[in-house]
Amino acid sequence: MLLLSIARQLVEELSRDEEARGMLVEQLITHIVKDRRVRRLMLTAIVRGIATRDDVRREAESVREELKREIESVRNEMKKEMENMRSELRKEIGDVRSELRKEIESVKGELKKEIESVRSELKGEIDGLRKDILDLRDRVSRLEGQMALFVRLFIAFNVPILVGVIGTLLLLLWRAMVGAPVP
Repeated sequence: MLLLSIARQLVEELSRDEEARGMLVEQLITHIVKDRRVRRLMLTAIVRGIATRDDVRREAESVREELKREIESVRNEMKKEMENMRSELRKEIGDVRSELRKEIESVKGELKKEIESVRSELKGEIDGLRKDILDLRDRVSRLEGQMALFVRLFIAFNVPILVGVIGTLLLLLWRAMVGAPVP
């Protein structure tokens, strides 16, 4: 205990007295420089605290291995995440396809109904046009018959008049040529 209190008093004295501290340092350095054993002890203590190349290599290798493990771990997590995303995307694409197929089938059904409706309307219109054409044919046939009758009647009534007019003209022409008086 006595030694401890003397050491404590010495430290307190050195901390207060700068000149005494400087003298102690000079004495210690002089002793270190002269005593080879002390110098060796100091160098050994210093070298033990300094990392060697092998220490640095080991530490770098350790860090490298740890980084590889971390990278591999992150890579595996990314793969899992990407697989999850792919699965979700496939599911969503499948859902969209199903909805699209349903929508297409619905549109097909509606189009078929519309086409059938238009066909029915067109069939009705075509049937109406056929009836109109047949009616027009009947009318044209009747008109042709009436025109043929009209032409026959015209000829029947006008031929005798025409023959009489021609005969009169010929008679007038003959008299004029013969010199007979024209009535």
